[in-house]
Amino acid sequence: YVAVGFDVIDIRNIDGAEESFSLDTYFWVKWRDPRLTYDPKVTGFTQCSLAPSQVWGAPGRLWNPRLEFLNQRSEERRENEEISINRQGIVEYSARISGTFDTPFSLARFPLDTQQLQVVLESSFPMEKLIFVPDARIKRALRKSGARISMPQWNVLDVKAREYKASWATERKRSYSRFIFELEVERKYGFYIWKVLLPLLLI
Repeated sequence: YVAVGFDVIDIRNIDGAEESFSLDTYFWVKWRDPRLTYDPKVTGFTQCSLAPSQVWGAPGRLWNPRLEFLNQRSEERRENEEISINRQGIVEYSARISGTFDTPFSLARFPLDTQQLQVVLESSFPMEKLIFVPDARIKRALRKSGARISMPQWNVLDVKAREYKASWATERKRSYSRFIFELEVERKYGFYIWKVLLPLLLI
């Protein structure tokens, strides 16, 4: 199992025409590797911190969950990357990620619409080898995210995360675990009326 967490810093550029939005978030995944347990009395430390470049990309090094954001259009920034390993062999990769994501919009009720802004995470490993689960810290992080986000044109109604199975029509009929981070937002129609419709009526 690979536990996943998001703690959103900011959302901007929600674009119905482009069906996209920009997200700035802390992101982490963690899993247990029994081979990496250690005794602090022997090692002299209780937690080990490494840069991903030190342990990923070469055969025989730390296991890599091979993650991909399926709907990411572009990545503007990835910083504060770190891998930590505790005495129980719990490995955690964390980073601050900023980027633009594609998401379907439904504008039938515009400007009284609500939208589901999604970030879709998948691994190239099938479900026999990897299943995503929400991290124990994610509920608190989601509550903080919902309270923190403030946008002039949108209200945040809900912030949630879930795992689901995606199946591909291949010869082996393999299934893959996907993790969905989702923000439900509601357009502030008052903003639209005052900033868009009223100036048009005054022309």
